Amino acid sequence: MRLHRDAAKGCILNSRILWFFSRAFLHFKGGRLLEDAAHAYRFLRERFLDPEYDGKHTYSHAFAVYGLSAYCEASGDREALALAEALAALMEERCQDGYGYLEAFDREWRSLLDLSSYGHDIEVAWLTDRPLSVLGEEGFTERLSPVTRNLTEQVYRRAYREGSLLNEKGGERVDTDRIWWVQAEAMVGFYNGFERQEGRTDYLGVCEGPYPGSQGGVGVVLGCGRGI
Repeated sequence: MRLHRDAAKGCILNSRILWFFSRAFLHFKGGRLLEDAAHAYRFLRERFLDPEYDGKHTYSHAFAVYGLSAYCEASGDREALALAEALAALMEERCQDGYGYLEAFDREWRSLLDLSSYGHDIEVAWLTDRPLSVLGEEGFTERLSPVTRNLTEQVYRRAYREGSLLNEKGGERVDTDRIWWVQAEAMVGFYNGFERQEGRTDYLGVCEGPYPGSQGGVGVVLGCGRGI
């Protein structure tokens, strides 16, 4: 195995690394975990921030907020928290269209994509329901629970086919690839939906199978290629 030190680095992966080492330090409290998290933080701040155009990819911004928030909790670095809050405010100001969050923009903040990712949509549903359960704030729950229920239902109705979840829809084109992480999010998301609506045994059936890739199911792609 050879380490390619000149390989391209991406903001999303770097943000995941920042989150991982920050959370690991909070759990284990030792080793060089905080040092590794600090390295990821410095790299994000020095190499990925776009001071001229603010960056134009919502997904990258969202992962940066995850990582920076965890790093602030681990290190106490308030500059990291301020940066996370600034990115979150930027997404609220620039990336919404009145219905949800758009994905990518040009330098004038015009949307570049008409894309619905079914894996990310079902992920949003359970990732929203989870903090609602933790916070226990009735106002937030009353406001957002109908949204997550509807989102779960729309993904099920539009994208669940032959025991698995389709990949995405861009414009009028539906990508029928079966991607492994999309199926993983489907299992978590639809089980979450069943827990909140126990009458929806069809959601539970998504988790019970046939699981894509097994006998009687649909082949799962481990990357972004075509279905088997």
